[in-house]
Amino acid sequence: MMNNQSQPENDRLLLEQQEGTSSLTQWQQSLNVEIEEMIHHLRREYFNEASESWEVLKLFKGMNRQGKATYKEAKPLCSDECISQLVAMIKPLTSKNLINSNFSSVAINERMKRHARIVTILMVQNQRRYKIETADMDSIKSIFMSTCEPTFNRSLNAGERTANKSILKEFIMRKDQDAGKKEHKQFFGGWS
Repeated sequence: MMNNQSQPENDRLLLEQQEGTSSLTQWQQSLNVEIEEMIHHLRREYFNEASESWEVLKLFKGMNRQGKATYKEAKPLCSDECISQLVAMIKPLTSKNLINSNFSSVAINERMKRHARIVTILMVQNQRRYKIETADMDSIKSIFMSTCEPTFNRSLNAGERTANKSILKEFIMRKDQDAGKKEHKQFFGGWS
């Protein structure tokens, strides 16, 4: 088959491939949504599908004299200062560098244990300052650990890097196939 594409057309296709690959990788590796969700969960907020917004959880308070249920807004699990500290701690744990690392399951478990201890110590030492109820400590730690755990798991045995290479190859193959179809149509005057 003849190649009727000019060098500028080939350069344009290559640039499109690179931009598409870059956007896909950025989307896959961005964990900002998970961090935002962690913040909302620590504030005891839930996403209301109907209003498409985050709202404070309502807790059953009791029945009023008319027999209707009454509710009160749930208190945050901790203060905004605590949430800010947890976000500062989790940012490096949800980074692209960590996702693209190559850790063994033993190394991941050790890191997870270390971060669980750090969060526990932080909460115990600052319990009053961070307005944390003792009964809520496990919930806070669980929310924090659940947010950073997937990042560690994505780095298990270079899993994310391997997956990204596979996706990249598939993406380039499809782009090449699409470019080949376009070239085929141009060569035959739009007829297949």
